[in-house]
Amino acid sequence: MIHIHVRTVPHGEQRYDTAGDYSTEDGVRKVLVSDMGNKDFEFLIALHEQIEQHLCEQAKITDKEIDDFDIAFEAKRQP
Repeated sequence: MIHIHVRTVPHGEQRYDTAGDYSTEDGVRKVLVSDMGNKDFEFLIALHEQIEQHLCEQAKITDKEIDDFDIAFEAKRQP
């Protein structure tokens, strides 16, 4: 059984500058979506994060590998 917890949070509560993020804690998939004031956008970001997480899990790509890549990528984008 898959247990997924999706939550909308203020953007400043994200671990880094991103609209959506996921992690796995105690077997629970956790998805955080930045509050955009638009339920449709937030739903689509949550859906994207769940698909990405599932595909990475199937490909044996760890959450840490994804985190390291995402954080480094976002750092390079910052002026």
